[in-house]
Amino acid sequence: MGKAYTGIDIGTGQVKLVVCEPNGSIRHAAVCPVPDQLVREGRIVSPEAMSDFLRDAAREHKIKVRDCAVILPAALAFTRRLSVPLMTEEQLKLNLPYEFRDFITQEKDKYVYDYAVVGRLKDEAGQDSGLDLMAAAALKSTISGYTAMMRRAGFKLRIAAPAEFAYANLLRRYEAAHPSEGPGEYCIIDLGHSATRIHIFTGGRFEVTKVIDCGCALLDRVIADALHVDQHIAATYKSMNHNDVQSLEGCRSIYHTIAVEIMRAVNFYSFTNPDSRLANAYYCGGGARIPLLLEDIAATIGLGLHSMELLMPDAGQNVEHLLLCPAAVGMTQQ
Repeated sequence: MGKAYTGIDIGTGQVKLVVCEPNGSIRHAAVCPVPDQLVREGRIVSPEAMSDFLRDAAREHKIKVRDCAVILPAALAFTRRLSVPLMTEEQLKLNLPYEFRDFITQEKDKYVYDYAVVGRLKDEAGQDSGLDLMAAAALKSTISGYTAMMRRAGFKLRIAAPAEFAYANLLRRYEAAHPSEGPGEYCIIDLGHSATRIHIFTGGRFEVTKVIDCGCALLDRVIADALHVDQHIAATYKSMNHNDVQSLEGCRSIYHTIAVEIMRAVNFYSFTNPDSRLANAYYCGGGARIPLLLEDIAATIGLGLHSMELLMPDAGQNVEHLLLCPAAVGMTQQ
């Protein structure tokens, strides 16, 4: 039997904490605004201050599960889809560092490597000939830093991986629960604060991530300029749609820019993968609360657009936070 975990996703604008039961269902979810400038471009500026923040957030929301599974930001970890010849676990450990030689900037021994087998390759006779892997690499100093930060916050770091692994966990779990639907292709659109991220998977197998440097923070600036208010107040107005600020012309322009960039990413993937039958996209993130943005995306990208809730485990009474924290949930689904 598994164990309960607290999934933690530290973003630029919010920290998401989710407690998941051993069976994978969601017991509790909390979303907390990040103090100004504590996270910049995915990097935590002060681990000590973040520890204090996480500890206080856990107390406030009565989160008592100390074993945690943490999302590593893209700035601190590399993710690759690999095909390797059939080999043992020990051989994989020896070979993985060489698969990242074009990405890592320091000596390979300074990194920690991990992988998940997502499939087996077959030869013409139908015999196993290789392994299809999702692999990740991060500096050992990054892992030790996160371990210490979580320990100061009262947690025990058990799992740490990039968001792509979390989404793959969710998709494998979903397909196991819906075997009649068969393996599918999925486009996950994370409408984040500082950026929009498009992740494409075949079943639970990661294909590609595209990052668009255009996120919901741009809306705060537009609203602040239009109403002559502070950006923090603008962010509140945006989330509440105070006086219909989400309909401002400047906001509509940003919605369309995001939608067009998503369309370009999807079209490029389809062009470079002519056998693809990608038909559906699933949205999450803070932008999922902006109907006009979702309408523009649905009208532009050429895919069916659905809530990420459809791919997630049972959440009980936590539905209001589901679209903000799928990665935190997925990280606990081991």
